[in-house]
Amino acid sequence: MRWILISSLGAILPPTLIDLLPNHGFTRSFFSDFRQHYTAGAPTDVSDEMRRLLESVFLNPEASLNNEHVERLELAVGLAPEALTYGTVRNLWGAKLFYPYLFHYEDANDVKMGQMRFGQESLTQNQLKSRSASDYAENSILSEDAKKFALAREISMVKTPVFKFTATQGYVILGFASYAVYKLRNFPARKLIKFPLLGGVFGFIAGLHVLLRDAVRNHFAAKADKSACDFGVNFAKGGVEYYEKQLNRHIALRELHPNGKKIYNMKGDFIQGWIRAYRYRPISQRLKCCREKLLEYK
Repeated sequence: MRWILISSLGAILPPTLIDLLPNHGFTRSFFSDFRQHYTAGAPTDVSDEMRRLLESVFLNPEASLNNEHVERLELAVGLAPEALTYGTVRNLWGAKLFYPYLFHYEDANDVKMGQMRFGQESLTQNQLKSRSASDYAENSILSEDAKKFALAREISMVKTPVFKFTATQGYVILGFASYAVYKLRNFPARKLIKFPLLGGVFGFIAGLHVLLRDAVRNHFAAKADKSACDFGVNFAKGGVEYYEKQLNRHIALRELHPNGKKIYNMKGDFIQGWIRAYRYRPISQRLKCCREKLLEYK
């Protein structure tokens, strides 16, 4: 019994740390360095425009943030191609909102395709002249509404400590597994049968933990999209644009990235496999949600 519980704990602990450490106040600053965008060796400065947009989102009644919450939210430029947050404004350590560098682009000419690397490789001259390269550059330019939607979506996320749900659910499952293993301990069968049964319990709880973790994340991701659209009709329009252009960039990356056709499908969604088909909420579903919310305003 002891070895199966220890191995079960070993299966649950890594994903727990993956969720908890980057979000917790004590360790978030360390992990933030790996998500920060750098320019000439220093963290890229947040633009005045992005500070202004964030303040305008704060003023929206749907934000439901008091002055204390606002002070706990730090804005930074991140490496990821979409806005992401870590932490929560509900505790003293606050949260950090990373927005992508492409939010600084004002014109397609600002997108220096020749200086970018895709899969550690630069684009060839033929790729730079291709339709995919121009599509990628054109779809990197976002309106204020699209940027404000992305900020509003992340503000909705930092109000709910999602990482606490995903980090603690494994131990609830472990409690049920302990009970199951205890019952199997006195199972009237030969060891040849008992050990495969114990192994089956281990595999079940490990798989359940991962799938439940994905389901919780997707639930709150969908909730954040709806909440951002509730900020107003312009936010819903911005959400449609934000996800449409994200899908279009991914379609372009199918030709520009060396492994693009293995990463993105023909619609621009991430290819996630069969077992964890909803590891991330598909962008096409996020787009559908924003379109439905936009129709409600008409």
